[in-house]
Amino acid sequence: MSKKNSTKGKYASYEVKCMRCHRPCMAKGTSPDSKMICWRCVMLMVEPPVIKQPVKKEFRKPQGWQFLNEYVDPEGNVYFKGVMQEDLKGTKEATVVVAKPKKRRDKQAEKELQHKTSVEILKLKKRIQEEELLKSEFRKINSEIKRKEKLLKKKIYITK
Repeated sequence: MSKKNSTKGKYASYEVKCMRCHRPCMAKGTSPDSKMICWRCVMLMVEPPVIKQPVKKEFRKPQGWQFLNEYVDPEGNVYFKGVMQEDLKGTKEATVVVAKPKKRRDKQAEKELQHKTSVEILKLKKRIQEEELLKSEFRKINSEIKRKEKLLKKKIYITK
């Protein structure tokens, strides 16, 4: 028959048997006498969905084209700040947009810079501890340490 499980939410969940294969299934919010079909049987009854491959467009507008003061696509459509101008179609040449070079992080150079700056910071901190400094010298060294600590977070990029 059906077993009632503990209620955690608003609805009680029951263990109900499938009408076709008679496997036990959990059903939420139903009565213990209700009938149902399990997901396995539904999968056998229904065909799998047909997945259509997306059609690739031949031409795509470059990023930020709608923010350009004037943009002309290869078909001759003229856009002023993203708004198409019908009366100017085919009167101007296509706009050539140069893509920015891609940047790549140079992790080796970053590690070298971090090592170098951390050694310099340690030297400055030792100097503060060992010597008796005036307030002005102490402030200069502290500001230098803060500058070096900012360098530790810096990322180095290589353009291709």
